[in-house]
Amino acid sequence: MGFKKRHVEVLYDVLHDSIGIIGFCLHPDDDIIKMYEVADLDELIENMCTKLGLRKPLQEDFDHMQEQFKIITAEVVLTLLKRLDQETSK
Repeated sequence: MGFKKRHVEVLYDVLHDSIGIIGFCLHPDDDIIKMYEVADLDELIENMCTKLGLRKPLQEDFDHMQEQFKIITAEVVLTLLKRLDQETSK
Protein backbone atom coordinates (compact mmCIF):
# COMPACT_ATOMS: atom_id res chain seq x y z
CA MET A 1 0.00 0.00 0.00
CA GLY A 2 2.77 2.43 0.86
CA PHE A 3 2.13 4.82 3.72
CA LYS A 4 4.02 7.92 4.73
CA LYS A 5 6.33 7.43 7.67
CA ARG A 6 4.85 10.52 9.35
CA HIS A 7 1.35 9.02 9.17
CA VAL A 8 2.53 5.82 10.84
CA GLU A 9 4.35 7.79 13.55
CA VAL A 10 1.30 9.95 14.29
CA LEU A 11 -0.99 6.91 14.40
CA TYR A 12 1.36 5.26 16.89
CA ASP A 13 1.81 8.42 18.99
CA VAL A 14 -1.89 9.27 19.20
CA LEU A 15 -2.82 5.67 19.98
CA HIS A 16 -0.04 5.53 22.57
CA ASP A 17 -1.32 8.72 24.23
CA SER A 18 -4.83 7.28 24.24
CA ILE A 19 -4.05 3.87 25.75
CA GLY A 20 -1.02 4.77 27.86
CA ILE A 21 0.90 1.56 27.23
CA ILE A 22 4.63 2.19 26.93
CA GLY A 23 6.42 0.39 24.12
CA PHE A 24 3.45 -1.47 22.67
CA CYS A 25 3.79 -3.10 19.24
CA LEU A 26 1.36 -1.92 16.60
CA HIS A 27 0.72 -4.31 13.73
CA PRO A 28 -1.13 -3.42 10.50
CA ASP A 29 -3.86 -5.99 11.13
CA ASP A 30 -4.50 -5.15 14.81
CA ASP A 31 -8.16 -4.51 15.58
CA ILE A 32 -7.68 -1.05 17.05
CA ILE A 33 -11.07 -0.84 18.76
CA LYS A 34 -10.96 -4.23 20.49
CA MET A 35 -7.24 -4.72 21.02
CA TYR A 36 -6.55 -1.26 22.44
CA GLU A 37 -10.02 -0.63 23.89
CA VAL A 38 -10.50 2.60 21.95
CA ALA A 39 -13.75 4.15 23.11
CA ASP A 40 -13.96 6.96 20.54
CA LEU A 41 -12.34 6.09 17.22
CA ASP A 42 -13.67 9.27 15.58
CA GLU A 43 -11.92 11.46 18.15
CA LEU A 44 -8.71 9.45 17.82
CA ILE A 45 -8.67 9.91 14.03
CA GLU A 46 -9.54 13.60 14.34
CA ASN A 47 -6.53 14.03 16.65
CA MET A 48 -4.33 12.36 14.04
CA CYS A 49 -5.66 14.66 11.33
CA THR A 50 -5.00 17.73 13.48
CA LYS A 51 -1.40 16.66 14.07
CA LEU A 52 -0.93 16.00 10.35
CA GLY A 53 -2.63 19.21 9.21
CA LEU A 54 -5.33 17.30 7.36
CA ARG A 55 -9.01 18.10 7.16
CA LYS A 56 -11.02 16.28 9.76
CA PRO A 57 -13.04 13.39 8.35
CA LEU A 58 -16.71 13.98 7.73
CA GLN A 59 -19.33 11.62 9.12
CA GLU A 60 -19.63 10.11 5.64
CA ASP A 61 -15.91 9.26 5.73
CA PHE A 62 -16.39 7.35 8.98
CA ASP A 63 -19.57 5.68 7.73
CA HIS A 64 -17.85 4.58 4.51
CA MET A 65 -14.86 3.22 6.43
CA GLN A 66 -17.07 1.24 8.80
CA GLU A 67 -19.26 -0.08 5.97
CA GLN A 68 -16.29 -1.12 3.86
CA PHE A 69 -14.31 -2.81 6.64
CA LYS A 70 -15.63 -5.13 9.32
CA ILE A 71 -12.55 -4.63 11.49
CA ILE A 72 -10.90 -1.21 11.86
CA THR A 73 -7.20 -1.99 11.72
CA ALA A 74 -4.14 0.24 11.71
CA GLU A 75 -3.97 -0.30 7.96
CA VAL A 76 -7.56 0.91 7.53
CA VAL A 77 -6.84 4.07 9.52
CA LEU A 78 -3.64 4.68 7.54
CA THR A 79 -5.60 4.25 4.30
CA LEU A 80 -8.07 6.90 5.47
CA LEU A 81 -5.21 9.25 6.43
CA LYS A 82 -3.60 8.67 3.04
CA ARG A 83 -6.83 9.55 1.23
CA LEU A 84 -7.34 12.68 3.32
CA ASP A 85 -3.73 13.68 2.65
CA GLN A 86 -4.24 13.28 -1.10
CA GLU A 87 -7.42 15.38 -0.94
CA THR A 88 -5.66 18.07 1.10
CA SER A 89 -2.75 18.18 -1.34
CA LYS A 90 -4.96 18.95 -4.36
